[in-house]
Order: sequence, then C-alpha cells, then structure tokens
Amino acid sequence: MTLYSIRPAVNLLYGLIPLGIIGGMLLGLNFIRADWVADFQPLLSTGWWLGLIVLLVLGIYDGLQCRYNAGITMQRRVPHNIPVNQWAPVELTFSHQFKHDKCVELFDDAPESCEVTAFPCELNFQPGQSSIFQYKIKPSRRGDGVFGTAFLRIRSPLTFWQFSFRVGEAKSIKVYPNFSRVHQFSMLSMASHIPLMGIRKRQRRGEGLEFHQLREYRQGDSLRQVDWKATSKKRKLISREYQEERDQQIIFLVDSGRSMRAIDNGESHFDHALDALLLLSYIALKQGDAVGMYLPGANKSRYVAPKKGVASINGLLNSVYDIEPSLHTCDFSKISQEFVKSFPRRSLVVLLTNTRNEDFEGLYDSVSFLAKRHLVLLGNMREQALDDRLSEPVHSLEDALGYAGTVDYLQKRKLYRKHFEGRNIFYVDETPRNFAATVVNGYLDIKKSGVL
Repeated sequence: MTLYSIRPAVNLLYGLIPLGIIGGMLLGLNFIRADWVADFQPLLSTGWWLGLIVLLVLGIYDGLQCRYNAGITMQRRVPHNIPVNQWAPVELTFSHQFKHDKCVELFDDAPESCEVTAFPCELNFQPGQSSIFQYKIKPSRRGDGVFGTAFLRIRSPLTFWQFSFRVGEAKSIKVYPNFSRVHQFSMLSMASHIPLMGIRKRQRRGEGLEFHQLREYRQGDSLRQVDWKATSKKRKLISREYQEERDQQIIFLVDSGRSMRAIDNGESHFDHALDALLLLSYIALKQGDAVGMYLPGANKSRYVAPKKGVASINGLLNSVYDIEPSLHTCDFSKISQEFVKSFPRRSLVVLLTNTRNEDFEGLYDSVSFLAKRHLVLLGNMREQALDDRLSEPVHSLEDALGYAGTVDYLQKRKLYRKHFEGRNIFYVDETPRNFAATVVNGYLDIKKSGVL
C-alpha cells in the first residue's frame, strides 16, 4: 500500500469559515471610531487566535493518523482471457487491520477499453474480516489490457483530511475475439440442438466416405447401408451411418484492409470475420481436418501452419487476438500469388472479406487464380444497413431514389455471385449477424458434396 495524496476534507474548510468571519470583523473594527470597540476588539482577537490554535492542533493531530491505515492489502481475481464485448467478472479481496468499522471509497483502474459502471463506490471495512467486492467489465476492443493499482480514499478520524492510497498490483489480461459461440457449440452435445445456432447438420445417406456409427434403420436408407450382422443380433434393421472424409486441409484467408473496419452490431466486420473463423475452425477440427490461417496486410501479419486437434484453436486465438485491420485496401492480386506459393497442397481456402461492388472485378480475378489450385469458399459480408433500407417506408422522392439505388446495388451483388459460382467457387453473401453460421453451412455443403 502506497500513500498517493492527502487533501483537506470539507469539515476542515467548515472550521476555517468561522475564523475567516472573525478575522473579517477584526479588520472592520479598525475603521470604527467608538469607545466600545476598544473594549470588544481584544476579546474578539483572543477568540480568533484561540480558535486558530485549536484548529491547527486538531488538524495536525488528525493528519498524523494516516499511520493507522497501514496494512491494507488487495488481491484481484480476473480471467486471464476475456472475449470482446462480453461481460467478465472481477473480484477484489481486501485485508486490513482496522479496529473499528471504516467506510472507504474505492476506484479500480480497469483497462481503458473496458466498460465499467461500478465506480466510484463505497465499502465498509469491518474489524477482523476481509472485504470482498465484485464487479464486471466489458472490453470493447481486442488486444492486451492492463489493470493498474486500485485507489482507496479514506477519511481521517475527525474527517479533516482525505487520504488516497494505491493498493494491489498491476495485472495483464488478453481480450480475445468473441469465442462464446465456440463454447456454446461445444456445449451442444445433442445434434438436435445445433440448429439453435443457425447451423444445419448435414448427414450423408448411403455411401459416405468414412464410417461413423451404427443406428436404427430409417426410411430412405439403401440396402447397402444395412449391417446384416448387427441386424441379426438386435433382431431389427440396423444401418451404417457415414460422415464426410477427414484429414483435409482448411486455410483461412482473412481480409484485413480498411473495408473491414466498418461497424455492424457494435463490432467491426473484421471482428465478425474472426468470429466465423473461430467457429468454423472448431467445427473443422472436430471433424478431423487440419486448420491453418494466413492473414496478410494487417499491422501484424500472421501465419499459422495447418494443424489437427481441437487444442489447435488456442493457437489461432493467440495469433489473431491483437490484430486490427489496416487503413489500406487489401491487394488480393499480390496476396493470391503469395498464398499459392506458401500452400501448394490442394486445400479448402476460406476467404472472408467485405468487398463492395466497385472492387469485385479485382477480387474476381484473384479468387479465380486461387481456384486453379485450391477449392475456394468466399464469404462476403454485406452491410446490415442495406437490408434495413429495403424495409424502410418510402415517403418522398429522396426515399424512392435511395430505395432504388439500394435495389440496384444488391442486384449487382447477385450478378457477381453468379460469376463466382460459374467458376466453381462457393459463395456466401450474408449480413454480419448471421455470417458465422452461414459460412459454417457453406463448409458443411462442401463436405457433403465430396468435391474437396
């Protein structure tokens, strides 16, 4: 615990007010020529000096009592990894040596990017007991964050002074992309619950590429699916169920240009792209595929080699949590050439971007180049404002022109989609709110088709 500052409290100022009034009266009496003034002035002067001495003695005595505040310690408990835009708990535990109840004012120095509504607040320290205070923070930006020391403001026994102390130690945290959807998916043990996230489970009937499990016969199963040995044991029809082939390679290519700085639902399009990356990575890793990432053009370019195993999701989180989109446009032509050199093996390339109509031509050429060597799933976010514009009422000529312009813009996006699909490029055009689930469904469609 370190003494930070000492300030006079309001009560000390209240004590100075009467002295100031008496001092003003003494000055005024000097200009009055009367016999009673000579008798009254010494008494008033003596009272002023006596009041000043008493106030000084009490003030000095009260100020020296800061020594009794020694022995306050604080321990802070906070998750080391926190998802962005999600509330996280913080717990402060105070130990002290007060012999009487003491009311203190608390302020914790949370990271600047965190929303905190609990401070300043008052705590009551009771003798022989530790004091615990809990509050929540919600970080609005990914990256590294630092908690500073907490500040305690304590009044002296006579409430003449306010002592400010710094207690505790600084603590670092990491603010990750919002991995709550990954956690939610991992908790959904029953396949019937998965559609709650907007993900449609694809199952291959008949001859899949890899055996999954035995189950009861369902209408529509082919005879070749029937396991006759298991059927004879169970005395009812048992079918084999297959799943998509594993041991495939998925590489994420994320646009980190300035267009990804657009904001929707309180998050940038880059953050929404990272949400999709993490959710699809977790599902692909659970499927037995290897997942990697290539993120060029940001302030910190990152490369993650394809790896298997659900534990690989931690490596992806640590590689992207502190990256922010740049202020420059992403050069897909250069990136596609570098990508082909870095990943010669045929893979599923999941390209996540927010490309507007005026940039589609350059994107089309670059993605077509990638499609010569790899299978490409292009996820393109569109602004929620475009869909909202179509649902707004039209009351004026200006509204009509805005509506017509939006319809024309969206029609061109659909035309570009047909161009991509004509080159056997899987294409997803979705708003940020549903982007992650739609990209996952695109991946499952590819797995179902067996084209990879």
